[in-house]
Amino acid sequence: MTTSDDLSPSERYADYRRHRQHPVLRDFTALYDFPLDDFQLDGCRAIEEGRGVLVAAPTGSGKTVVGEFAVHLAMQTGRKCFYTTPIKALS
Repeated sequence: MTTSDDLSPSERYADYRRHRQHPVLRDFTALYDFPLDDFQLDGCRAIEEGRGVLVAAPTGSGKTVVGEFAVHLAMQTGRKCFYTTPIKALS
């Protein structure tokens, strides 16, 4: 993970714009002690923009974080979310 000191001015501006466009995601990521991976951020941004997502990634890679964000967003905005997972994964 790069720090803001490692980013160019244009990269810092792009990061600033992303945070402004996705305020719920910004607050959600602050709840974690680790940075989210790119696929997690992409999925969460899509959800905050009102799109549905299907996350296909290896076991243990952190797919659940995207589902947790959907629940967080629904609770923060008074909306609904549907989070599905294979039954086998729950056993």
